[in-house]
Amino acid sequence: MKKVTAEIIETTRFKATVEVEDDATEKDIYNEIDLAYIDDDCELIEETFYEITNIKVEEK
Repeated sequence: MKKVTAEIIETTRFKATVEVEDDATEKDIYNEIDLAYIDDDCELIEETFYEITNIKVEEK
């Protein structure tokens, strides 16, 4: 498993951390972040107000 952090930008900008497999593809990571965010099952690191534009992924 490895941790990746994703920045989810909507009305409010969140930075969230989830765990994914070491060999996870960008699509796998996106899907995991999407599910965790919707289910409120992720570690929120930061929150600021913004508008929806994108999800940016960075590996730790």
